Amino acid sequence: MRARIVLALASMGPGPHDVNALVVAAWKRFPESFGLRGYESTYPDSGRVLSKLAGSDGVCGTGFCARVDGGRIRLTPYGAMRARQMEAEHGGR
Repeated sequence: MRARIVLALASMGPGPHDVNALVVAAWKRFPESFGLRGYESTYPDSGRVLSKLAGSDGVCGTGFCARVDGGRIRLTPYGAMRARQMEAEHGGR
C-alpha cells in the first residue's frame, strides 16, 4: 500500500501538500485500499493512509516523502523517480 500512497502523492503535483489532501487523493485513486470499511466508495479512511506514512518503514521513513512545516508533506526526488517507474511498469496499479 505504500506504493499506492507514493503514486497518489505524485499525482498531486509539486508539493508540499496537506496530509488531508493526500488522504483524499489516495482514496479517490484507490478506494478499495483507502476507503472506510463498508463505505469504500463513499468515505476515505484517514487512518489507513496516515499509518503508512509513519514509522521507519513508512513512506516518509523510507525516503519517498518528507514532512515539512505544519503537517505538510512533499515527495522527495527519490519518491518522484520511483513513482515514474511504477507508472511505467504497471500503469499505476
